Amino acid sequence: MMRCLLITAALLPGLAAAHPHGTVDQQLNLSLGRDKAELTWTIAPPAEQAGHILAHLDSDGDGIVTVPETAAFMDALLAATRLTVNGEAVTLAQGDLTEMAPTGSAGLIKLTAIADMPQFPTTPAVVSVEISYTEFAEEWFIQPFYFEDLSEGPSPRIERAPNALSVSLPPKTR
Repeated sequence: MMRCLLITAALLPGLAAAHPHGTVDQQLNLSLGRDKAELTWTIAPPAEQAGHILAHLDSDGDGIVTVPETAAFMDALLAATRLTVNGEAVTLAQGDLTEMAPTGSAGLIKLTAIADMPQFPTTPAVVSVEISYTEFAEEWFIQPFYFEDLSEGPSPRIERAPNALSVSLPPKTR
């Protein structure tokens, strides 16, 4: 029994180091309309880990997150995010990202992308998003929101899975 405890105790530091930022809050807000989607990634580390997050973004270690370093981070988030409508991919290009703002003492990071969506005015559609970016934490909370053109009529149905969300949109009633 003592041998098992010693082996476990010896392994714990290595396991903890594998994901040192496990308490980082990560959210992806998916705002949907019949002709567009807006994705907003928010990464909110606790104050004691903000320096580690920003050091990750500062790939050359000079203490400044430059435009190329920001672009590399945006590319990584985009590559790890898959948005589909009825199973067909919707492209999110880096040019669609509108903001990266590390702010405050907790190092909040917020990025937004807008995608044109295939129109689905008279037929039902399933919009799905998945994210696999796990540099700071394993889990993402994905929250759907709706633009005004989806606020009338039957409510969309939401299905959740780890780091994924599907929204079944009813056909337009008017």
